[in-house]
Amino acid sequence: IYAATYDKEAELLELVLNFSNSSNDNINNYYFFMLAAGRHNYDDLHVDVIYEDTLITVLRIPIKKFDEARLVFAPKVADRVEDVPNNVVGTLIFNRNNLKYEHIDTGKSREDYLIYRYEATVTSLKAEISATRNELEKLKNRRESLKNENIELEENMQYFTDDEKLIAKRKIKANKNTREDINESILAAENKLSSLEDKYSEALSLYNKNFGKEKETSND
Repeated sequence: IYAATYDKEAELLELVLNFSNSSNDNINNYYFFMLAAGRHNYDDLHVDVIYEDTLITVLRIPIKKFDEARLVFAPKVADRVEDVPNNVVGTLIFNRNNLKYEHIDTGKSREDYLIYRYEATVTSLKAEISATRNELEKLKNRRESLKNENIELEENMQYFTDDEKLIAKRKIKANKNTREDINESILAAENKLSSLEDKYSEALSLYNKNFGKEKETSND
């Protein structure tokens, strides 16, 4: 889901999506149905397919104000929707938690939506990279803090009473176990960061290649 927008004045819902088919059937067209709940009668909602291909899908649904809407979709693996297996039918839910409420420009071209898609992908990946780097830094700081705490406990062990020594040894052991857990978390975060950076570079390259625009060339 790249965008889900409801225009209150126009009473129009617009969805900008991309479907990824991981099967080998080469089916990239879908049946779409919209269901809604709210204060109005939502029978006979019609889904207008504005663009639909392997890169971008744009749907518009004329609909009065609603509390929640459900987009039901299914690949056209059969001539009749009734014959589509239930296990390939999907649902997307839209409400105030994931909708933007603003004017919808119905004059956008397919290229406009593709540009938006690539820009949204690059921006999202950049934000994920930043968050992962922050998480990684916190983990490393926590690991260093536990290491320093153990060093301090060991250096002062000679001054402790027997009871204090017992408590200190337990603390040292607990800190070591925690550091081992943190090491695993750090490794996972580093792998995640590497994957995100690769995806970011690929998305940025595709953006520049397809639209000839030099967006940011660094994810710092």
